[in-house]
This record gives sequence, structure tokens and C-alpha cells, in this order.
Amino acid sequence: MSQAPIDALFCWFSNHKQRLANTGIELEYSRLPEATGATLDLFSSSWVGRATVWETGECDCELLSEAGEQLLWKHYNGVEGDRLEPLLELLAHQISNQTLESAD
Repeated sequence: MSQAPIDALFCWFSNHKQRLANTGIELEYSRLPEATGATLDLFSSSWVGRATVWETGECDCELLSEAGEQLLWKHYNGVEGDRLEPLLELLAHQISNQTLESAD
């Protein structure tokens, strides 16, 4: 059985925080106030990324430039633990390499 999206997001955060910090990407995890979702923010010197997941299995991924310009916004449905990990890896890769690639 696949892991719940919020649990999968926290696991990915816990398992990758140090590795990404070593490459200059800082991570912040937080639960949404209504407790039905969580966010993971990824910060580099030039870009900011955010993955927001909800208990419903929905996920939004967003990238912003240092100037606040929206570079990417993508919505996904049916994201359980096994499908969330590649989206988070892609988001981290995009921030690290400052590239816009699609998970589709």
C-alpha cells in the first residue's frame, strides 16, 4: 500500500534535507493550518520552489525566480507516496540546475 501524500512529503524532506543542504538548497517543511495538507519549500540562491500536497492526493509544484517571477506552476492529481517522490526530485533538480523540465 502506498504512503499517504502528507507522510510521503515529510519522509522525503527528512531523507533529503542534509543531501540538498550540501548542494546549497535549503528545505522547510510545514503543515497547513487546516491540517489537511503540507508544504515543502526549497530555497537556492536564485530560485524558490514549493510543493504543496493535500490528503486528497493533489499536489501543486511551483518555481519562482529571485525577483518573484513565476517560472512554473503545475497541478497533479492522484499523487500518493510512490508518485510524489519523482515530482519532488524533479523540483529539486530544477532548482539546483535552474532548468524548467516537465514531469509529464
